[in-house]
Amino acid sequence: MLSLTFAYACIASSGILALLILKLDFASLASFTVPARNQYQRYANVTDSDDVRGPYRQNGTTILRGEAVIELTGQLGNYLSAFSYYFVVKTIAMEEFNLNLTLHVRTQGHSQSVSATKNARCFTSFRDLDFDECKAYRSERGEECRGRVKYQRKVLNVLGADANSIRLAGGTSDDIRNALRRYADMLRNTTFMEKYEYAEAGWTNYTTRRPFLYTKGHTAASLDLIDEWYDHGIPEYFAFEDGNERCCRSFPYPDEHVFHYRAFRQDLPKKYRVWGGAELIPEKAANILMGHLPNGTSVALVGRTHNKRFRAYQEEFEQRSFRVRPVVDQSGVQDFCFLAHAEAGLWSTDRSTYSKWAAIFNRRLRNATLYVPNYPSKKENKQIGHVHKNKHLVNTIRHPVFNVSEEDVW
Repeated sequence: MLSLTFAYACIASSGILALLILKLDFASLASFTVPARNQYQRYANVTDSDDVRGPYRQNGTTILRGEAVIELTGQLGNYLSAFSYYFVVKTIAMEEFNLNLTLHVRTQGHSQSVSATKNARCFTSFRDLDFDECKAYRSERGEECRGRVKYQRKVLNVLGADANSIRLAGGTSDDIRNALRRYADMLRNTTFMEKYEYAEAGWTNYTTRRPFLYTKGHTAASLDLIDEWYDHGIPEYFAFEDGNERCCRSFPYPDEHVFHYRAFRQDLPKKYRVWGGAELIPEKAANILMGHLPNGTSVALVGRTHNKRFRAYQEEFEQRSFRVRPVVDQSGVQDFCFLAHAEAGLWSTDRSTYSKWAAIFNRRLRNATLYVPNYPSKKENKQIGHVHKNKHLVNTIRHPVFNVSEEDVW
């Protein structure tokens, strides 16, 4: 028989109240056998609305239930990258494997993560998501959640399954399909599931436990994945709380172009140039606008910081006969809302995740120019612009490359 021993270790000095340690006889688990019975027998008396772990029927089709644990890192832009990846995962799971996933998240718990979590709730899909389930890696709750992942890896290895076989690690649609195929096979394997449940593994403590998909570290959807799955409902999945003043304070006018100065210099003063975060100086940026827009065009200027560089863009644009409206006194998420509601045009460096996702999620946007500056100190100086394959995106978003001198960026 399987033996379970529970021990709690209190670490007062680090503020961790308790760590749960499970010790089991893995040899017994590997040899444990279960009586043969119908896979769906235990669910025969429940309805589709019951919160159970097993399959259910929908329109005559058997739907498997599954769970995915997504690790969130960084700020809101990184969250959106991870959620975009999860959208592709959950869409493939349902459309191709009849697998309905429940989303869980792990967050870091530092100040940036707290802010990102608050801002992510401005998206209707994540308004009721439990971001606190596993927040703060070094907290008691965070340690427990990390322990669930480690414990599942041990159980899967003992049961003859590769511990990494159901880890979601980015990649292509086929990579995701392969992970989902292995996961669905596990859920359909009665003997495997009995042993997994017997080991008391799993993410949640429901009566019937099941394995969970998971990511480790930052996992993002590539632009190729976005192109492939955009028409399956990506903009709708990222619908915004437009009527919530905490999320949206103001909006662009329909004929107003929006220019976004990201100011990576403020966040990464020592690394931003090498990383590719330098942006075109006002004169060069104005030349881009002048090449596309007539005199008198309305331009809204949005920036995270409203310092002398921000004002330099305003002055240069005004000298070029643009009607400039500086958008100030907004929070970061309110700035994102503003960018995501541009209609006439959106202009920014392609390094800005805010601008990238604002352009992708906005079906009303007619033009987005997310420029790629190549300059001598940039580590990836041969970077080329992405060319979208999706019909809507290729007609809306451009990533032009500008080979410039060190003096043309700041």
